[in-house]
Amino acid sequence: MWRKTANPVDIGIGLLVIALAIVLFRDGPHVYSLEQPSLDVSLRYLPFYTMASVARMIVAMILSLIIGLLAGYLAAVHKRWADLILPASDILQSVPVLGFFPAAVFFFIRIFGSGAIGVELAAIFLIITSALWNLIFAVYESITTIPEDLQLASRQLGLRGYIQWTRLVLPAVLHKLAYNSMISWANGWYFLIASEIIVIGPIHYRLPGLGSYLAQTMSTGNYRHAVYGLIVLTVVIVAFHLVVWSPLNHWSVRFMVDTAETRVAPQTRRRSVLLFYMTRSRFLRAIWDVAVRPTIEGILWLIRPLLERERTRRGSVIAWFIFAVFLGAIAWGVSGSIMQLTRPAPLMYDIPSALILSFLRLIAAYAIALVWTLPAAIWIGRNEEISRRVLPVIEIIASIPATAFFPLIVLFILRWGGDMNLTSILLVTTGMQWYLLFNLIAGVRAIPEDLQQISDSLGLAGFTKWKRLVLPGIYPSLVTGSLTAIGGGWNALVLSEYVVAEGRVYSVHGIGALLDYGTYESGNLQLIVMSITAMVLFILIVNRFFWQPAYHLAQRRFALNY
Repeated sequence: MWRKTANPVDIGIGLLVIALAIVLFRDGPHVYSLEQPSLDVSLRYLPFYTMASVARMIVAMILSLIIGLLAGYLAAVHKRWADLILPASDILQSVPVLGFFPAAVFFFIRIFGSGAIGVELAAIFLIITSALWNLIFAVYESITTIPEDLQLASRQLGLRGYIQWTRLVLPAVLHKLAYNSMISWANGWYFLIASEIIVIGPIHYRLPGLGSYLAQTMSTGNYRHAVYGLIVLTVVIVAFHLVVWSPLNHWSVRFMVDTAETRVAPQTRRRSVLLFYMTRSRFLRAIWDVAVRPTIEGILWLIRPLLERERTRRGSVIAWFIFAVFLGAIAWGVSGSIMQLTRPAPLMYDIPSALILSFLRLIAAYAIALVWTLPAAIWIGRNEEISRRVLPVIEIIASIPATAFFPLIVLFILRWGGDMNLTSILLVTTGMQWYLLFNLIAGVRAIPEDLQQISDSLGLAGFTKWKRLVLPGIYPSLVTGSLTAIGGGWNALVLSEYVVAEGRVYSVHGIGALLDYGTYESGNLQLIVMSITAMVLFILIVNRFFWQPAYHLAQRRFALNY
């Protein structure tokens, strides 16, 4: 008689839950103090710090995926929503994480209190602001470039609701969403340090976590414990890569649009042992039935009234109610801080020059990133053997937050004759390059094999092949990658123009340094608001005259239609 055997994935998940429960109940009550000036860096508490940070990251990632699917789908299928969501996402992705500190403090903490719930929600919100925006653009790009014949077949078959999402929408977005989810995960770790230490002048909350642990040990020069923290962080990142991102990326390849049998089909169809057991896991199946499927159905229930041409009375009432609650919450959150906006800030007259200098650093960092990521993406994306060997290493390196090494990088460059301008540009590059690389790799892999075969038959090579095949094929991904990279660069400016190393501040004149000063030192809300307002206006101009035409060009000329 056949007998079911235990699934190693289910066993591993069960053991992990038990281990996390032991760590939580053993160490949680001793180190979870929000207002303590510093963390206890004893090694015995490092597992709890790690668990706390991973939990925040997972919650933030799940919420980011839900919001990204919802917003990206709305923007892709309805022009009015696109005119609202795309510019708003472009602006918000470029607002540095410190720019959301007032919202986190005066909204979440004021409404939910300064206890654990309010501060944890504020930290999760800050992580979401660093992980969400490229997911929206990835979903939008994927849906707007679905081949017309697939959309026509979907309409003729009468696919609607949950069936349409699981048979057309999710398969279309899954490949690029998998890559961008990995980027968002890495970006969340990148800004974890800033998210776990919430400071506005005298207001100070330090959450116990791996980010705050690394920030404290690096800034005080306690490199021995910093190395321990980096080792644990690397182990966590490698584990998630092996268990989550690598199987997800291999699985998502099957959903790429192609019209010819590809040369890499045998490799892409080969399934790893881990993926084999994950697809048969009762626990993961239960998660799909209990959480994922209801989430998709909830998204569909929410967007149905939003997409109606003639809004129903119920839909209008719900929309206005949500809008009124949102405005009321904002008014309550900022009611105690209005007077701070009227205080004069002498440094606000330095904002124009700081904005220009920061933008020049941003352009220089983007050029450096593009110079190496474009050829690297083509080299990796078109060679399955190289991709199988090199890409996992790059994915792991990309997930390790460079911000943990910023103090060491600053000290190294300055002691070898460099200055803070050069240092800031190189640090900003670390916040931009992975957006470009992974989006470009996804774009190269998405070029249909039949177009490759036709170009080979016509003898296209060198510059002609780049001009006629490669650049048109990757253009939509280049636009998405560049847009999210620029947004990541604006965020990275805050951490790159103002660095604390061995108890000393190293800074350079720029909009990021002004935001750091207004947030961490003076607590001047007017300086923060004026700096962010200047950035938003500048980004609006760039979005209107550059990114919107670039996206329209991608849809009009470079969408894959036969």
